[in-house]
Amino acid sequence: MIFARNRKSPHLSYGNGVKEIINLFDTLAEADVNYWVSNIEPWNAICDAAIDKLGPHWGIIRLSVLASGIKSLSDRGSWSELGWKPSAGLCMRMRYARLRSGNTAWWQHQIVGNQGSVEKLLICSMMMTWCTPKVLLALRSEITEILLSMTPEYWDAFTGVVGGTLYATDAGGKRISLDYTPTSDQSIKFMVALELRFSLEGVDEVLVTLITDYHGVDPEVAGYLTGKGLRIAHSRPELWGNVLRICRLAYKLGASAAWSDPEEQPPPLSIAQEICQQATLYPQPLVRVAQRIVAAHVGSNASKLGDIADRDRWFAML
Repeated sequence: MIFARNRKSPHLSYGNGVKEIINLFDTLAEADVNYWVSNIEPWNAICDAAIDKLGPHWGIIRLSVLASGIKSLSDRGSWSELGWKPSAGLCMRMRYARLRSGNTAWWQHQIVGNQGSVEKLLICSMMMTWCTPKVLLALRSEITEILLSMTPEYWDAFTGVVGGTLYATDAGGKRISLDYTPTSDQSIKFMVALELRFSLEGVDEVLVTLITDYHGVDPEVAGYLTGKGLRIAHSRPELWGNVLRICRLAYKLGASAAWSDPEEQPPPLSIAQEICQQATLYPQPLVRVAQRIVAAHVGSNASKLGDIADRDRWFAML
C-alpha cells in the first residue's frame, strides 16, 4: 500500500450501551462454535442489540453481511417491510437476501428503490460479496451508479465490508476468474469493486488504454490505475510517463491505496531518479523505494579505496 488517508467511518452514532452488548456477546459466546456457523439467531441477537445501542454503525453492516453466509439448509431467514434499513431483524433479512444471490430480478427490484446512503452501502456490499457473476454483470449499471455516489468514507466502508467478509469466509480463498472489460471511465469503478472478489482476465490491454487516457478526478480509480500501472510498466516501459502522471494525480487526490506494493514491483533506475527529483509529488513509500534504488546504484559505481590507492600510487615510495 503506497497511499494512506485517514478517514472517519460514515455516520457512526454511539450510545452508552457498549457494556450491555459485550455482556450479551459473552453469554452467546458460550455456545458451541458450530452453533454460530449454522444458526442466524446469535448473529441476529448481537446485531439487534448493537443497532439499538449504537445506531447504524458500518461494523454492524459488516457483521450482518458476514452472518448471512452461515452454513445451513434450514435457516433461511425472512424478509419484511423494513428491507435494508439497519433495524431489528437485519441479519434475518440479510440471510434471506443471501439465498437469492442468483436471482437477477429480485436484486434489480431491490437496487432501484429510493434508498439512503447506509442502505445503498448495505445493498452493494451484499451484492459484491455474495451475488453470482451473472447477476453482477446484468446489473453493473445500477451497481456502478451506487459506487459512483459513495463518498470516500463510504467507499472505504464498502471495501472493508466486502474484503473483510471474503477474508473471513471460504469465499476469500476462491478467487473466480471473470471476463469483464470496462467501456468507460465510470465502469472502472465497477472493475475496482469486482477485483475485491474476482480475478479479472485479459484486462491488461484495456488497462494500457485507461492508464494512457485517464484524466479523471476519482481518487480510488486513480489509485487503482497507479497500482496496475506499476506492474504493467515493467513489460511496457513506454507507459512509465503516464503511470507517474496518474501516481501524482492519485497522491494529489488523496487516494487511499494503490493496488500494488512498490517493494514487489520496484521502478527501474531512470524512473527512480525521476521520482527522487520530484519527491514531494509522490507518496513517501514509493519515494523511499526510489531512493534505495538510486543509492544502491551510486554505491555500486563508487570507486573502491584500494583501487584509488593503486591508481594514484599512494604507497609507491614506501
